[in-house]
Formats: sequence, structure tokens, C-alpha cells
Amino acid sequence: MLKFIYLAKRKPTLTPEAFIKRWRQHGALAMSLPFWHNMLLYVHADPIRPAPILGASLEYDAVAYTVARDDSLFTKPSPEAAANAQTMLDDEAETFAAPIHLCR
Repeated sequence: MLKFIYLAKRKPTLTPEAFIKRWRQHGALAMSLPFWHNMLLYVHADPIRPAPILGASLEYDAVAYTVARDDSLFTKPSPEAAANAQTMLDDEAETFAAPIHLCR
């Protein structure tokens, strides 16, 4: 089992409100693709503004938590899974300021 925390910044052309809507579309796209059967959990946490905790970082606009069954999606992807990953990368370019960094 692999656990990922996604920390992402919104595309600068999106307002914070538009970003949340677009980010939800991005998550829905992911869940509609066949590779999603490898995922066990996805938690999407909308940002709270202003930050309710003194000193909280405002560096990121999005946090998500994903749990995959195993690492095969990343180490031995099928041709279909590789195509799904490219679909997600293309959609990320419309949603986020830069590719999402994974913290494992």
C-alpha cells in the first residue's frame, strides 16, 4: 500500500473559488478513469481562508491524500494506466500552477 499527500498550488489565472471547482473536476476525472481501481482512498481537503491557525502556511492552495493498493501503477504501469496518467497530467496543466509534487 502506498500513501500520497498532494500539495498543490492553483493555476494563477484561477480565482480561489474557481480553483476549488476546477480541482473537484480534476478529482472526478481521476475517479472516472480505469486506473482508479488501484486506489483505496482519496481525501480532498478544501483550503480554509483565512487560515484559522496562527502561523499556518499559505504556500499551497490544495491538499489531498490518496492511498493506492500497491506501487504497480507507478513501477509497472499497463499501457492503459500510462495513458490514464497522461490524461491526468494534461488536466493538471489546466488546474495547477505546476505539476503536483508527491510526498511519500
